[in-house]
Amino acid sequence: MSTQPQTWAKSDGKAKLAQMIKNPESTIHTTMTFDELYNMKDYHLYKKENFKRNINRLYEQLTGSKKLWPETKSLKKSANKKKSVEKQTKPKKPEPWKSSLSKAFLLKLLMDQSKPIEGMTSREVYESHEVFQQYKFERFRDNLKSLAKAVEVDEEWARIEVKDFLEDAKLEPPKKLTSRGYPFWHKSKAKLSLPADVESGKADKLKPKELWMTRKEYQDYPLDVFRGHVHQEKRAQREGPYWQVKRNKKGLKKHNEHTDKLKKEWVNTHGKEKQLKTMMALFS
Repeated sequence: MSTQPQTWAKSDGKAKLAQMIKNPESTIHTTMTFDELYNMKDYHLYKKENFKRNINRLYEQLTGSKKLWPETKSLKKSANKKKSVEKQTKPKKPEPWKSSLSKAFLLKLLMDQSKPIEGMTSREVYESHEVFQQYKFERFRDNLKSLAKAVEVDEEWARIEVKDFLEDAKLEPPKKLTSRGYPFWHKSKAKLSLPADVESGKADKLKPKELWMTRKEYQDYPLDVFRGHVHQEKRAQREGPYWQVKRNKKGLKKHNEHTDKLKKEWVNTHGKEKQLKTMMALFS
């Protein structure tokens, strides 16, 4: 048996192949793969690259179109297996930060009166729980800073309101104005008007001073005081859907229970570590 293939141009193999291509019912037009054809008698004697180039040229000459070979079963199976593995190993995309459990958990730590994460670096907080680590560190760090600043602003304004209330509560008879000369915010008309202006987007389109000029009740307050309430209301509405509006009562209760549990576990673990470090620092 000859181990040398015939010259392709004058070969029997080329002639048989031409007959197959001319036959519209031949499987070469449908399911036959290139490897199946190449492994037929005598074709495997040609170099695979040369044979494929020759058959593609012949197919295009006789049909006027390029030959698109179906994948071999082994290659197809391998490709499907690869896709399956990639799908299994692909990391799960974290939920949006705005409505995430991570944000709720972090907010509770920041608002806790015992200040459990005070003195910790962004990296230390990030590495303190796996729920934070589903986000890239850089993104978590920026979110932590924004959230901490927002909580600090809220607490400061709360302190001012309480201070004004307590100071004026001492006066007899009760006054309508604070010791600073403007109405109590919690029972003012301005407090009733501002949420609607923030929700409608009006407060985003206008600068605080421009918004301040739109209502007489806003002008009962100094601009800097009013500006603080605008920022506070914006944050309340940003966090509101996350805490209340978009979660039904049952879901909110379950969500809060989950974050409370996370906080308790976190404080039990890292709070003790923090206490130990403080004690060691005293004796060092």
